[in-house]
Amino acid sequence: SNPQSIADPHSSRRARGVLTITFSGNPTEHPSKYEDDPRRWVTFRLGEQKYQVQLPTGRESWRATYSFLVYDLKEDMLLIKIKHRRVMYTMVLASHIVPLSSLDLLQEGGGEVE
Repeated sequence: SNPQSIADPHSSRRARGVLTITFSGNPTEHPSKYEDDPRRWVTFRLGEQKYQVQLPTGRESWRATYSFLVYDLKEDMLLIKIKHRRVMYTMVLASHIVPLSSLDLLQEGGGEVE
């Protein structure tokens, strides 16, 4: 069977490729109060696509791999947030915005992004 291109359900755009990220960590010698707390997680978002991973305590090694459909290498941004659940609220410990245009990625057909 022939592979079909995957359309964005919210528009007529077609995916131009796939971004795969690997997120990993190792135990620290002296974990902070947040690293040793099991109420932490990370969210990865690219457009409407979202992954969420519960972080282990600072005593365990871990690794997770996620793939996102990419629609526009020049405009799409990967949003990464590390969060911690408190009794009455959720606190954002860190937040990063990574424009895909800032990464050394290849566009469709193997060429570099212009």
